[in-house]
Amino acid sequence: MIALGAGLVADDLAVLNADGQNLMVEAPANAPAAMELRGLGIIPMALSGPANLVAFLYLGIGAARLPEPEMTKVCDRPVAVLRHPASPDLAAKLMLWLRARDAIDR
Repeated sequence: MIALGAGLVADDLAVLNADGQNLMVEAPANAPAAMELRGLGIIPMALSGPANLVAFLYLGIGAARLPEPEMTKVCDRPVAVLRHPASPDLAAKLMLWLRARDAIDR
């Protein structure tokens, strides 16, 4: 997703905080500005800073081709639940989903 324009909040470990109506995720203190590329090593990568947590993605068999929206609550705040098998087009689909969600929220 980073290759498609997403930012890196943290690699391996992130801190979740409730902030008003939002759930914010951020890198822990002293987190390295780096990312592991499996099979290639660790590369330097700027961290994007805190981001609003809007969804959990479960990699596995999806419920349906056009599933009903699924939500869960974290710290009494709604978070979307997305289910999709790992596939070559998944990153692009997620970026489109995020952009559509942002457009609806405006």
